[in-house]
Amino acid sequence: MTKIDLVWFDIDHTLALFPKRQTEDEAFAAMGLEVFNQPNLVPKAHQSQGKTEMHVVRELLESHHIDFAPSDITRACMVLGKHTTTALKREFPLVLPGVKELLQKLQTDNIPLGLVTTGSIWQAEAKLRAVHLWNFFNTDLSSFGHETEDSGGLLQLALLKCRHQFNAPPQNCWYICADPVNILRGRLLQNVQILAVGTGNYHSPQEMQKKLELQPSYRAHAFHFLANLNSADLVLKLMQSSRLA
Repeated sequence: MTKIDLVWFDIDHTLALFPKRQTEDEAFAAMGLEVFNQPNLVPKAHQSQGKTEMHVVRELLESHHIDFAPSDITRACMVLGKHTTTALKREFPLVLPGVKELLQKLQTDNIPLGLVTTGSIWQAEAKLRAVHLWNFFNTDLSSFGHETEDSGGLLQLALLKCRHQFNAPPQNCWYICADPVNILRGRLLQNVQILAVGTGNYHSPQEMQKKLELQPSYRAHAFHFLANLNSADLVLKLMQSSRLA
């Protein structure tokens, strides 16, 4: 049986479903008014795809010719989280089947759980509190989109944080996500185990592989695939019996 030392999760389409565009547009519009006194600071969908929150905010400010300091981006991310909390109170986010049972079983086995996500820590907290999952995760073992502009470096950042706390071999660490494309793009991930699930934009390993190969800096990195996380027992069986180099 393969040892599991740590599991990271992405959020959107992996743990839960959120009314993404409507919630994001409302939060960005409110943030623009509060922080920059600008009513139209709302990115188009294609402008935010695959980017960290820090990256999206910076490009948005530059496109509107707004002068800013690095601290302004951090404040913008904090305020976005606040307004996401407000927006989600009027929406109906949905925890995906099997997710809570999987988190509970991992927690019962004393396996640390973290997050690797392009959203900021405040965005992550807003979303996961809305679906009552926030308390499962250790933010000290996580990486967030307010810490770097490079979405492809998020998992490496999480690995670096974990090395300061405990010496878990990368091959005993797992990252579960519905969209591994940005994480795997052009990175050597030191044998971290990737479990891709077909609950997002890609519904088969072939679709994911094809998208990955279109990335200009792509380097091959094998990954596991499951259609969903409906069965916690099936997920744990795969994780305990499989290892990809």
